Amino acid sequence: MDWLTLRQLANKMEYTEVSLDWRINEQGDFDGLFHYTLRNNSQLSVEFLPRERIMWFSKPKKGGFKITIHPGNSDTRIIGGKNSIYRFLLSRITGKHTYIVSWDYAIDPPLRKSQEIKYSVHISTPRTERDAFTEKGTYAGISAGIPIRNAQLSYSAPLSLRFNLLTPLLVVDDVGSRNPDEEAIHELPTLHANGSTILWKVSNLRAGLRYWFKYKLEKLK
Repeated sequence: MDWLTLRQLANKMEYTEVSLDWRINEQGDFDGLFHYTLRNNSQLSVEFLPRERIMWFSKPKKGGFKITIHPGNSDTRIIGGKNSIYRFLLSRITGKHTYIVSWDYAIDPPLRKSQEIKYSVHISTPRTERDAFTEKGTYAGISAGIPIRNAQLSYSAPLSLRFNLLTPLLVVDDVGSRNPDEEAIHELPTLHANGSTILWKVSNLRAGLRYWFKYKLEKLK
């Protein structure tokens, strides 16, 4: 299947549900589960999972980055695939380099018209979130490589730490240009009563956009 066909198919796919369960510890290590329900709205069978591109603001240490993917359907196999990390300058928002983590995988059997599959991705990146403990803080959020109908995020820290949300919601494209229309219709995450967990539910996220909030972590006295 050629690149143009894959691109056209991606435009006719959507995540009906995305559930993110993330953890950060006092050393700034990130550990996250990404659960996807993918639907094929095209007229053709699809044999590749959408390419996802997750952004980090600190480079994962060499040999420390881990990613695994598991099918949620017993009759689906994940075939081959590759993971990659590359540097990208997002100067319009941060003025510094960011690091894109992406993955490409095939599935067997192919996803037929109107069919859905579930799969999960586990990512572990030691020390990438250390900026969360600085005065300036760092960013986190949801990347929409294809349209997302419903998404929810739970981001937890040890009870000895407290999240502090710093700025309004940012919605940006891949080069960092903001989208005020999208920013106006989505609300910021909320904090659990204990202050150590961020909760966020959003719907109808547009393909090609990143939905971010800025935060920092503070130790309880």
